[in-house]
Amino acid sequence: MLKKALLSFIFTAFFSAANAAITPTPVEDLRTDSEDCYLIGTADELYGFAALISQGRLTACGKLTENIVVNSNVIVGGKLSSDSSSFQQWAPIGNQAPFMGIFDGQNHSISGLYVNAQDNNLGMFGFVSGDAQVKNLKVVDSYVSGANNVQSSVYCGVGGIVGFATGNFVVNKVSFSGVVLGRYYVGGIAGQSVTPITMNDVSFSGTVSGYTEVGGIVGKQGSGRLTITNASFNGTARAP
Repeated sequence: MLKKALLSFIFTAFFSAANAAITPTPVEDLRTDSEDCYLIGTADELYGFAALISQGRLTACGKLTENIVVNSNVIVGGKLSSDSSSFQQWAPIGNQAPFMGIFDGQNHSISGLYVNAQDNNLGMFGFVSGDAQVKNLKVVDSYVSGANNVQSSVYCGVGGIVGFATGNFVVNKVSFSGVVLGRYYVGGIAGQSVTPITMNDVSFSGTVSGYTEVGGIVGKQGSGRLTITNASFNGTARAP
């Protein structure tokens, strides 16, 4: 209990320092529905859900109940805004341990995610595993940037929705618009997967850029089958 309380305090302090306008909802105050899914209708609750996962509730279910704005005007003219100093940083869900639950956007959007870090697994979700699912979600006006240290681990990636995936990951009716930057294993939706992954009705709009293993939808697919149905890409994917 003490460990969980300490983690919650650290998580809250970090984000409050970055932007006082967002205070993660305490885990004990998060709302749930009849299916024990956490209901997420504000930026505070979104950050609270991320804190929940960081505390070890890896199989938790989350549902958006409203459109959420974290930051405004993150992408200007197809690039990161020149005035990003006040942006609220996003720490990916499942960054240290894998997210293994279900996240249902219920056809809502999250706007203005800003990730600018030197970590290996970056995206809205950093690392997913098991039977994780992300569905019915639009992420817009968002920026994800990171440098992969593949000398320490090849199990990494940078993606708009998820950085690195294992297990039987499913992405259904999900879109991302903005900018995704990395070094190795960079994708508009997913950076890298080393096991079977299924994507249905996914789209990316914007720029994806990296050094190698760069893709408009998926940067790199290792072992296991990659199944994509109805995907669209509108923008630029580039590597030197």
